[in-house]
Amino acid sequence: MTKSVHDQGGVIYAQLWHTGRVGHSVDRRGKLPVAPSAIGIKGQQHFTSQGMKDYEIPLELTVQEIKQIVKDYGQAARNAIEAGFDGVELHAAFGYLPNQFLSESAKLRTDEYGGSIENRNRFVLEVMQELVDALGSDKLGIKLSPTVYYNNITNSDPASQFSVLIEALNELPLARILQEFFFWKAPQNIQ
Repeated sequence: MTKSVHDQGGVIYAQLWHTGRVGHSVDRRGKLPVAPSAIGIKGQQHFTSQGMKDYEIPLELTVQEIKQIVKDYGQAARNAIEAGFDGVELHAAFGYLPNQFLSESAKLRTDEYGGSIENRNRFVLEVMQELVDALGSDKLGIKLSPTVYYNNITNSDPASQFSVLIEALNELPLARILQEFFFWKAPQNIQ
């Protein structure tokens, strides 16, 4: 596939995903999904290989597991380049794992990954630094969704949260930062 794109003069990036709590044990060989905190998604269902299912309460990641996931992203980036991709983009939007770390509603941690804006940004910045170390910054992008409340993601002050994050990302610097804004009001029943 990458060769075909290159043969036509195109450029192709691989988008790196980790769904975190946006998953289901049905499609994970019986293993519960993992997340920054043991907070399930409410008011939505997940499309599984066995049809629609309520989201489960995920397992809370340990700091050691978080550090391993950061390393896994670096290996995934190297694998993508080996497969012929021109670069990678971290999917840190729409309630997937990196977005869960950024969110106040998906995380109750009080360690180095919880609480302050800087701590909530830590996971994404560690992953992006790992990707820079693996590939260099000119082959990297990130996708963010500061005001998308899908998958029970909310932030009390997205302007402050994402301004600090983007300033830190600009220090790397990256090939691109894609921000998707949907001015959509969160349902009242999201807690």
